[in-house]
Amino acid sequence: MNACQQIQALFEREMLLFSQLLEFFKTEKDVLKKRDTDALQTLQLEKQPIVAELEQLQKETDSVLKNAGFKNGLADINAFISQQETHEQGKLQKLWQELAALGEKCHMENLTIGGIVELNRLQVEAALGILRGSKMGPAEYNTEGRLENNAVSQSLAKA
Repeated sequence: MNACQQIQALFEREMLLFSQLLEFFKTEKDVLKKRDTDALQTLQLEKQPIVAELEQLQKETDSVLKNAGFKNGLADINAFISQQETHEQGKLQKLWQELAALGEKCHMENLTIGGIVELNRLQVEAALGILRGSKMGPAEYNTEGRLENNAVSQSLAKA
């Protein structure tokens, strides 16, 4: 298998994995909304091998590119594609664009999930503050540049 065929096969596998990852993200959002921690933990365990394989495929792609004379590996993917025969160029360029679009979708979904997790964390923090009888105030930076919360907390027994 030549470098072009190897890259094509790697891209196709990555696209399949990114598609699976997108499905995980959709399920993960639903699970987060339901606050089902057991299902979330199961999802994380199932998602981890996909992420690990994606990382491995990127390393393999980088290696194939370096072996083909492109010292910067993935950073030189466009240069690699442009040096292929015309019929291969179009095919590889299309795959690369689709792969980049899928990667961007995954990135955006991951950011959305991160936002949901952060919002849930803030809600739990606020609820615990109320239960403890904390005086909730805006967070401020101290003289060392660290974020400090002005909340004064009591144990749940005192609150």
